[in-house]
Amino acid sequence: MNLMDVITCKWSDILLEACGGPELRSKLGPEPVIGGTVVGKVSKYFIDKWGLSPDCVVAPFTGDNPASVISLAASGDAVLSLGTSTTFLLSIPGADIPPKRFTTSHLLSHPTDLKGKIAMLCYKNGALAREQVRNHYADRNWDRFNELVEATPPGNNGNFGLYFPLPEIIPPGVVGQHTFHINENSTIAIPVDDLPVDAHPRAILESQFLSIRLHIEAILPEHSLDLRHLVATGGSSANQTIRQIAADIFGVKVYVSSTKEAGGMGGALLAKYAWWKAVQGGKGSFEDMTGGEITGLRCVAEPRKEITEVYEKLVHRYQACEDQVIRKAS
Repeated sequence: MNLMDVITCKWSDILLEACGGPELRSKLGPEPVIGGTVVGKVSKYFIDKWGLSPDCVVAPFTGDNPASVISLAASGDAVLSLGTSTTFLLSIPGADIPPKRFTTSHLLSHPTDLKGKIAMLCYKNGALAREQVRNHYADRNWDRFNELVEATPPGNNGNFGLYFPLPEIIPPGVVGQHTFHINENSTIAIPVDDLPVDAHPRAILESQFLSIRLHIEAILPEHSLDLRHLVATGGSSANQTIRQIAADIFGVKVYVSSTKEAGGMGGALLAKYAWWKAVQGGKGSFEDMTGGEITGLRCVAEPRKEITEVYEKLVHRYQACEDQVIRKAS
């Protein structure tokens, strides 16, 4: 994977030359192939040792994150993993203009679509940061945390907080708690010593999700972020208040999945696709097999249009705060 050009899905001559030259290319063999391609039948060793069927096909596998995407998200959908870290995975349809690449984000090839890509943002300070805010400002109680969030308006009365208990990945290397106030009709972030106690719970949720919006939009061509669905996973996806803020900030319905093993499910679907495609004579897309539908999803939050419009204006205000934090850390 790390020797493949993610745009062309072929071995990168530059990387091969740097890592081993012609000898390495000869060891790698043919160019990489898309998921669903049958590359042969299982060897006699596995038939004899494990009793596998001689008709068992061998096909390309993928990693846990792309596997999670194909089990939970169709093209144009996103997966928001709200665990100890926060991970955002966006399934990007093929386009003439490729997504941009940055050192703080990842661009992956889609396992079943040669032209499609997967953008991935990873944040170190996910649940850890949310729990610290809960402990310091909400009596160590999630119900109290949710009450404080819901008692403050979208936009948090101009209060912004960025919370990095550990050195962060996006933006890189920043650490600590940073608080700002932005006056109405202004984009100037004014550093403040602290926020009102009741503003911190909403501040951390808004800053975490606005950061994702800001950085995913930077990867895509201008004005092309058009999410269809957002699938929330991880421990915090059970919190209805967090679900609702995600729906409002991203402007799409939020779903949860009945499966707790999205990576394993995706791997199984990819294996099934190789078998199915072989039965079809090597023809047919992954969407043809699934009918284009993701099963086992339940809608848990819907965006409120008037609130989403508020957050549209806050993305660049959040950026003004983040820019100051980066300058301070440099």
